[in-house]
Amino acid sequence: MNIVCHKSWSPGQDGNPLPCVVHALVIQISDHQSYAKSMLEKINENNWINHLNPVAKVTYKKRVERTAEGLARNFAKQANNSQVQAEFGEYMISMSTVESLVAELDHKGIPLSELWKEKLSGNPGFDFHTETPCNYVAFGEAKYRSTGNAYQMAGESVVRFIGDQKDFGDAEALRNFVTSAAMSNLVDDETRSFTLAFSISSNNCELIFQNAMKNKHVKAVAKCAKHLFLVGVKS
Repeated sequence: MNIVCHKSWSPGQDGNPLPCVVHALVIQISDHQSYAKSMLEKINENNWINHLNPVAKVTYKKRVERTAEGLARNFAKQANNSQVQAEFGEYMISMSTVESLVAELDHKGIPLSELWKEKLSGNPGFDFHTETPCNYVAFGEAKYRSTGNAYQMAGESVVRFIGDQKDFGDAEALRNFVTSAAMSNLVDDETRSFTLAFSISSNNCELIFQNAMKNKHVKAVAKCAKHLFLVGVKS
């Protein structure tokens, strides 16, 4: 995995029509089969459980074991498949996005939400989370398409989740992973950030992000965001 582009725009800067700061990254995954193997290793580590309080540790231990087993089967299957499968594609986008936000923008990574949410698979909510250096929870959604750019799909989902208050619904579990400052910003001030992560097929990254920022669903997400992170993943 390589980060091949990183741009940032303040509101109104270089044609940014959104009311918040936008950070845009492009990730290149040149060998998805090798990346699937590295994902398999990461999903089986689970050392983060040892850093939780005793109650949370008991709560998540069995849940994580069950979910990780299913994810491991998915990743192992993809490691032997030359064509990216849609379900794997979204996991790949989620995990590579968290990895890139940690490496490039100093975010704090949070375990994949499917590991600590109650639903075993197909969780109807945000795919991943990070904490920004300014102590805001960034709620992330990943969308994969074999062709085209999937930012509209990601934006649509996040608009729906905001309407259903799924961001605030994650607060109880997130307090096990984020700082007290981030929790205060989320619960007391109702302030948070969002990440839209999506597969891309074009090499014209600047045009992709300019088009994304004009999309009505992306605009709706930006109205609720302290910062908006747009991450395109090419594989």
